[in-house]
Amino acid sequence: MVQGEVHDETSFELGGATGNAGLFGSANDLLTFLEALRCGVGEQLPPGIRQALVTPVTAPPNERSYGMACNEEWMAPLGTAAGHRGFTGTAIVTQLEGEYSVVFLTNRVHPTRSGMDIARLREELIAAIVDPEGAGDE
Repeated sequence: MVQGEVHDETSFELGGATGNAGLFGSANDLLTFLEALRCGVGEQLPPGIRQALVTPVTAPPNERSYGMACNEEWMAPLGTAAGHRGFTGTAIVTQLEGEYSVVFLTNRVHPTRSGMDIARLREELIAAIVDPEGAGDE
C-alpha cells in the first residue's frame, strides 16, 4: 500500500509531480475558491476568469465551462451550479444563484478501488444540504 505518496499509478511512476492526478488543496482553500465563484467577488478571482469558469461552452447534457462541469445531474438540487468531481470521489460544487457551496473530500480508492457507491453518496449529500427536512425520505 502506498503511503504518503500520490496514489495515482502514472503519477507515482513519474515521480509524483505530474498534472494527470488533479489539483490539490485544503477544504478551506477549495471553499474560498467556490465562494468566489458563487458570489463573484474577491481579489483572487477576476470577473473574466469567474465568467469563463461558470459559463458553459458545450451543450447539454454534458455542459462544461473552461475547467468546471455545469448543471450535471448530481448537482440538480442546487439548480444552476458549477463544480467538479474527482476520480477518488471528491467533489466541489457551488450554487451560482443561491447560497450553497459544497466541498466533499473523500477517497473511494483506499484501500482498494472497488468502492463505487460514492456517486450515490455525493447525490444524497447535496440533496440533504439543500433540503435537510427531506433527507432520509428514500
